[in-house]
Amino acid sequence: MPALPAFLRPRLSANALIFITALWLTVLCNQRLWGLIWVVPMEGVLALWLFRALMAALIFAFALGLMLPLSFRGVLKPWLIALLLMSASANVLTVDFGAVADRHAIASVFETDQREAGEMMSAWVLTRIFLLGVLPALFVALARLEWQPFRQELRARWKPLLLVIAPITLAITLAGQQVIPFVRNHPEARYLTLPFSVLSAIRGHLRHTFKTTPPHQVIGEDAHMLHPANTGNKPRVLVVVVGESARSESFAFDGYARDTNPALAKLPVVFFGRVQSCGTNTATSLPCMFSDLGRKDYDQHIANHRDNALDLLQRAGWQVEWFDNNTGSKKVASRVAESGWQSRPDPRWCGANGCHDGLLQHYLAERIGRIERDTVIVLHMLGSHGPAYHERYPQDFARFLPECRSTQLQSCSREAILNSYDNTIAYTDHVLAAMIQTLDGSPGIDAALLYISDHGESTGEKGLYLHGAPYAFAPEQQTRVPMIAWASPRYAARIGLDMQCLKAKRNGQYAHDHFFDTLLGLADVSSNAQHAALDISHDCRK
Repeated sequence: MPALPAFLRPRLSANALIFITALWLTVLCNQRLWGLIWVVPMEGVLALWLFRALMAALIFAFALGLMLPLSFRGVLKPWLIALLLMSASANVLTVDFGAVADRHAIASVFETDQREAGEMMSAWVLTRIFLLGVLPALFVALARLEWQPFRQELRARWKPLLLVIAPITLAITLAGQQVIPFVRNHPEARYLTLPFSVLSAIRGHLRHTFKTTPPHQVIGEDAHMLHPANTGNKPRVLVVVVGESARSESFAFDGYARDTNPALAKLPVVFFGRVQSCGTNTATSLPCMFSDLGRKDYDQHIANHRDNALDLLQRAGWQVEWFDNNTGSKKVASRVAESGWQSRPDPRWCGANGCHDGLLQHYLAERIGRIERDTVIVLHMLGSHGPAYHERYPQDFARFLPECRSTQLQSCSREAILNSYDNTIAYTDHVLAAMIQTLDGSPGIDAALLYISDHGESTGEKGLYLHGAPYAFAPEQQTRVPMIAWASPRYAARIGLDMQCLKAKRNGQYAHDHFFDTLLGLADVSSNAQHAALDISHDCRK
């Protein structure tokens, strides 16, 4: 193999390689952060440029500070390569998808499946990762480092160390005038400072993942049905549909100008549009909403080792099943029967990239014919999961045109993105209505349905796309979600539920915190783990 040209294998000192890498990360891998810095209003051109220079020095100092502890023979190159690749990937996450690099984003990366990952990896995304990460990583790998004896190398690190200390000292001195106001006005900046934020996120994820396993906590040991089935009663069926990335403001029920709910509008459903999600990603919201902990006290590690609503339903005498058309139950269904689309792909709804949610309605129709006892069926939708909105519905349901038929949302017009997203909402409307009609038309059961989305979605508002923004400053599009309830007259009568009373509550302010108790209430379950104040149906049941 011929030797590479000398210019591809430059001779550099370790300090020079560190400086070059830090400069690359500062200038090219912090685009979202620079976008915030560049538009900060400030009196006077000189003050503005001094602020920008100070922020550049701080970002550079943070990058240097991360490199220096591992800046010695044998570890420097692998460490710099890792920082470059992580920063390039996080940059794509922040710039192309409007998300941030936090612990929840890292958890989502580890929990995603091949289909979801494939949708994210467009040619544009791969090109950007190559240019921002792989290319400079090759430069680092090929560089010929001129190492000095260890003590001399140690002394040589004083120069970059001063470049770390100086801007931080200056920032502390000027903090009250410039830096602190910027951080207060832009709390998301801490999640956008690369590579610091991605390393902090990985550390947080690992600490959370490898916590000491607590003993399993049993709650609601006295769970029982208030109106147990008698001999001769028809089986009761409660269908719980968990939506994905559906936001309230895109539902016609919520006043949206487009008719995204033509099918459900013809049915006697109750729509709750003011429901606050527990999180802005599935990995957080899904286990949180089935937990009794509530958003403020929610801890995923504790929730994973604690009974949830499904455990209480099962203990009370319901048969509980989970069927998934998404990325799994996030351990919510770990103690009940769980299956998914992979076990029964149907070419009528499924292709190489997964299945449309029509599969769930087909599964439900088939399952109802075999039900012999009171059963709760949880159906986990793929719903409005982006960025491939156009793959969430059959082409026959492309009502709003033109569509965005790309996973690179920035390449589409705002109109096309909204059209595709609204098509997913309209298709969800169709699937839910079909489920209700199937349940209502099944004479052998008494049925009810409860739908709720896990979180919302951004479609370009304020430059944000998809979901996953830190909750403290997440926009309403990502946190206000829909909930829909329906019950057949026979089901309502058996649990003493007044649907008109429930309808009167539709404009109240609710949250995922209410879901645990409301689900158990609609399932006719009582236990000492429940709180009447959080059960929306409590005052409507006799």
